[in-house]
Amino acid sequence: MADYGIDPFWMSHEPWIVAEPFTPEAGELWSKEDIDLWIDVIAKIADEARTDPEMVKSAPHNQPVAQVNGDVFEDPKKWAMTWRAYQRKLGTPDGSGA
Repeated sequence: MADYGIDPFWMSHEPWIVAEPFTPEAGELWSKEDIDLWIDVIAKIADEARTDPEMVKSAPHNQPVAQVNGDVFEDPKKWAMTWRAYQRKLGTPDGSGA
């Protein structure tokens, strides 16, 4: 959705009945035209998912950061809450690791 200039969706609330559901939050901030555009984008993405699933799985394509590598979040040894803590984990004050 970010490739089409649409804000990312909100994750749904517990309990999740389906894997990775989302809840479209069409509040009072959006006009009917905005919601119609959002629906058109969802329809286009659904069509792309049927015809070229890999394109949808590897999205977004037109953003500064394509996809974040989630492996970093799974390893507590790589966690650091501040830049200084991150530098200490690397073993040098300047963070060079040397």
